[in-house]
Amino acid sequence: MNAAPRRGVSCAMRTPPLAALALSAALAGAPSTARAQVDPAPPQGIEIQLSDEAAEGTNVRRGVSRYLVAAPMADVVRAFTDYPHYTELLPHVTTSRVVRRTRAGTEVYLQVDLGGNLGALWSRVRVSVQRAPQRVTVTGAGLEGNLDRFEFAARIEPSPGDPAQTLVECRMLSIPQLPFPSTVFSRENRQALATMANTLRNRMAALSSAAAAPAAQPAPTPPPAAAPSPGITGATAQGEFPVAPSAPTSPSP
Repeated sequence: MNAAPRRGVSCAMRTPPLAALALSAALAGAPSTARAQVDPAPPQGIEIQLSDEAAEGTNVRRGVSRYLVAAPMADVVRAFTDYPHYTELLPHVTTSRVVRRTRAGTEVYLQVDLGGNLGALWSRVRVSVQRAPQRVTVTGAGLEGNLDRFEFAARIEPSPGDPAQTLVECRMLSIPQLPFPSTVFSRENRQALATMANTLRNRMAALSSAAAAPAAQPAPTPPPAAAPSPGITGATAQGEFPVAPSAPTSPSP
């Protein structure tokens, strides 16, 4: 299991329901000795590169993902820093709200409802943003909650030669306070990043489609009907002209 986990450092960025964890534990085998390495070259096409790496102080391995997003860098950064809408980005997160903002970063409360009588996983996470030319890094670290440990980092930069696409590389280590083998949590860290990548891509595609859609034009307002002139009867207004009366006859002298 885990080697001396740090208490009180946590995050509910991604932890599956207990039933899913139980199934994963039943299917989990021995840890693989062959670990995929992150390719230093930018990924091609739409594939998501997934791997893991050792994390100090635990047998749980940190998940790593690397992929392209068909959106400008500014849009991708905006999604990672839109904390109240993390429910649309992070798997299973049902509550996300900003607790406070400090010089050290923004503290965000995250919650995952487990369903039934199982309660919820929650965390108060400090998110910080470092900006540099052609690169933005978003990091998160748990301050309190009911997970043993959480670390997250996303490096965002424009794709070389194609500013319409963005290269994203994420790392995440999440260890819930649950009695399952470390291999289960290692696999979940990788799969959480894969789910996040697809969610981010879908969100960017939806925003792009909405921006490209032509704005609906309001129906033209018909001109108002001309009001009838004073002294003209309804028949005249409908196009019928009255017969002029005969001139009165003067009496004979």
